[in-house]
Amino acid sequence: MSKSKKILVLSALLVCGLLAVVPQAAADTATFNLTIPNSQLSGTYPPGTLFGTVTLTLYDNTTHASLTSGTCPVSDNCSINVDVEMAGSFKIFGSGQGSGMFGFNIQNGAAVTVSGLPAGDSVIGSNQMSSFGTFQVVINGPNAAHAVSSLTFTVSLVSGSFSSVSQFVTNSDGHTFAAHVWTPTVTADGNLTGFVTDGSNPVPEPGSLALLGSGMMALGGWFRRRRKAA
Repeated sequence: MSKSKKILVLSALLVCGLLAVVPQAAADTATFNLTIPNSQLSGTYPPGTLFGTVTLTLYDNTTHASLTSGTCPVSDNCSINVDVEMAGSFKIFGSGQGSGMFGFNIQNGAAVTVSGLPAGDSVIGSNQMSSFGTFQVVINGPNAAHAVSSLTFTVSLVSGSFSSVSQFVTNSDGHTFAAHVWTPTVTADGNLTGFVTDGSNPVPEPGSLALLGSGMMALGGWFRRRRKAA
């Protein structure tokens, strides 16, 4: 194998290694963008519109601290804090069968408890969320007149402890979350409403981006040294 081909193969292996490490580095926190609207919204807001974000953070109940790296220690008990932040003037609302406010899924359908909800909000269990399928846990919220721009709560396992935010998983239709959205667009029937979901690809956290960037810088430095030595 020629020298140039060896360098090319080595470069490919290094990049693959860096890409494999990045998701693991963000195991303690992940942010998902809500950018996929259902048919009620897609005519006005095309796919790719940022309706909001969902951020998951692993929380150690033993040390009372958010974990910034790694997974939950075996000896500790951890839960996951969920922070839903709507973008711009978008808000979330909804209650009842097929009209819940926010839904998510847990790996293997494990039983969970939800705490820290705003007064009046409640958990109704498994429910359909528009065309995005059925979600294991759905939260009821206010009606459209009292829609809110954010929602935070904590999810804990009934048995055992969360080890990573990756235990939030997609449903059978490929979606991790769904939200019932109020929009500022006014129609003949009032403000336009509908449902949105995520693309199931979490946005890399700053730590992960820094790790990838430092790795690429190291790779660039290695190439420069090779050229000078040649």
